[in-house]
Amino acid sequence: MPRRPSADPSTPPKTPAEPRTTARRQPRAGAAVPARRRTPRYADDGLSGLILRLPWWLHLLMAVLMWPLFTEALPRLPVHEAWQLTLLREWAPRGWPLLSAGCVLMALVSARRAAGRRGAKPVSRGRRRG
Repeated sequence: MPRRPSADPSTPPKTPAEPRTTARRQPRAGAAVPARRRTPRYADDGLSGLILRLPWWLHLLMAVLMWPLFTEALPRLPVHEAWQLTLLREWAPRGWPLLSAGCVLMALVSARRAAGRRGAKPVSRGRRRG
């Protein structure tokens, strides 16, 4: 670990750092310049923002498809472990309403966001003087 300079008066004060003499490198002509990262526009700009950008009707379609998937398809899967058998044959047919309700809720939020993006007013850059 580097030692911190002591506050002892016998230690000479540090000299001010010399100004940096190397200039900032400019990109060469034709060289690829990396794209600047965009700052997030809202709090859920990650995976949840991506899911909410899906159209509302796709969320409703997923909600409708939950019933046949969870009541017919999943219980028929071949399983070898007892816990998998319990999960797929007893819990899955009872769990689809919860997931379906979540898809309906996402559809409502997605539709509201889409309406907000369509009717959004341009952001003002300040008062015009003139």
